[in-house]
Amino acid sequence: MTTAVVTLSPEADLHEAVRVLSEYKISGLPVIDAHNHVLEVVSDADLLALAEMLREHTFRDLVQHLLGKPSPMRKTGTTVAEIMMVPAITIRPETTAREASQLLSARRIKRLPVVEAEQCLIGIVARADIVKLMTT
Repeated sequence: MTTAVVTLSPEADLHEAVRVLSEYKISGLPVIDAHNHVLEVVSDADLLALAEMLREHTFRDLVQHLLGKPSPMRKTGTTVAEIMMVPAITIRPETTAREASQLLSARRIKRLPVVEAEQCLIGIVARADIVKLMTT
């Protein structure tokens, strides 16, 4: 589990989401409220779907689109809150690696925020974390 988690607020605009994903070289991050409760995970796939990008388009194409490059694609939101789908899929600290792996696979997702009893974010488990466990 990674405990230094990069997050966004639901009020963050999509430009900020793209900037953070790009800056930290990550493909998704939790969206949290003012009380550190996980609302959802926003990913590069969410942004690509919003921009109606085809699979052959690149992340750079998306950035250019969000920065105003003319495009026939339709944009239906400007903030993270407008594109996220709730509720978030989360796990607890006591969730086993096997359970986390099964959930990642079943839900076809890449990461799971880890929350404690009050549903506050304490970390994130990504598929890469599970793979690392397999090699130790």
